[in-house]
Amino acid sequence: MPRTTVLQTNFTAGEISPKLYGRVDVARYQNGVKLMRDTIPQVYGGAKRRDGSLFVHEVKTSAKETRLVPFIYDEATAYILEFGDLYMRVYKNGALLGAPYEIATPFTEAMLFDLDYTQGADTMFMFQESLAPRRLRRFGDTSWTLDIAPFTETPFQEPGTYPAATLTPSAKDPVGGASTLTAGAAVFAAGDVGSSVKINGGIVKITGFTSTTIVTGVIKQELSSIVAAPQDAWSLHAPAWSASLGYPRTGTLYEQRLIVGGSPSFPQTIWGSATAAYLDFTMGVNDDDAFSFTIASDQVNPIQYLASSRALVALTSGGEFTVAGGLEKPLAPTNAQVRQRSNYGCARVRPVRIRDAELFIQRAGAKVRSFAYNVSNDDWTAPDIAVMAEHLTTAGIVDIAWQQEPTSIIWMVRAD
Repeated sequence: MPRTTVLQTNFTAGEISPKLYGRVDVARYQNGVKLMRDTIPQVYGGAKRRDGSLFVHEVKTSAKETRLVPFIYDEATAYILEFGDLYMRVYKNGALLGAPYEIATPFTEAMLFDLDYTQGADTMFMFQESLAPRRLRRFGDTSWTLDIAPFTETPFQEPGTYPAATLTPSAKDPVGGASTLTAGAAVFAAGDVGSSVKINGGIVKITGFTSTTIVTGVIKQELSSIVAAPQDAWSLHAPAWSASLGYPRTGTLYEQRLIVGGSPSFPQTIWGSATAAYLDFTMGVNDDDAFSFTIASDQVNPIQYLASSRALVALTSGGEFTVAGGLEKPLAPTNAQVRQRSNYGCARVRPVRIRDAELFIQRAGAKVRSFAYNVSNDDWTAPDIAVMAEHLTTAGIVDIAWQQEPTSIIWMVRAD
């Protein structure tokens, strides 16, 4: 039988799934290969050997899980942060800094791959649902601090309760000033310290318990008057975040706000800080006030990750949503428009942003989807970008990183 020689001009399809071996009718079959091990396909058609790796330094404890987190200030100042069991180390320019330089963290080994983070300049906010959000700040190569984010106000639960009593404040202003609240009946308890009271158009956060009828607090939003508010005209609101209720599991910076969401007790709720005030979650109705709203769907879909794109993107366990303001308007307390764009669901693997798309792992952990706005059909889509090579990801993906230069490559860590 004569020998057949097939001319193949390029390898741009890379390694294809064994399920496609007989699909000669598929265009990408002509550009694919059976096995591409330690080799990178090039956009020009050829392929090159994968670059070698450089040993920089052993992690603190090789027997335990370790996670690397990028911290990029600008194009000339970038770090890799080594997070391990209750510690953080810093790398720069391919070297471990200090002898080594290390700070303590509250993140245990089991928490590392549940961490989410968002960065603005020298500050990074870090989220893990069992811990209050942390603030990581850089002051120098070997000068970093990690503390509980010092929010001036945290969100409270909506709707609140309406106690059967009148309530009279002793002061209506200034913001930050003290006010004593006196009720006409026994309605307060010691556990109300930290809760917020909405009264006379303002907000008072309870800081002290005197008796079941008297509490003291700090004015968070100016009141209109100090007249007694009748029953059903004022409300008591418990904190939305606490050790018992849990904390946000994800966050991002969007339109000059810190946006967080997905706590254990409020898995579909999104909270936004005041405009240009990342630490202030005092809710109101003005366009620049903080806000909260809950994604409505026919089943509970916990928010896994929030991301900033041409709209606020919420990737949940059951679908992909966008959140935006009105026509040509920024997102504000009174104009949030939430739309579900697809229903694939996101795994607990932090997505990466590649140009205008959010690359995420589908809920089962094996499919790779690219969520982005599609101009051609004026809608958001989330195609499976690894469908032609599904055998490469069936083991499950646990982490992703994107290399921009010199060749654009998505690196993934498989479960095996």
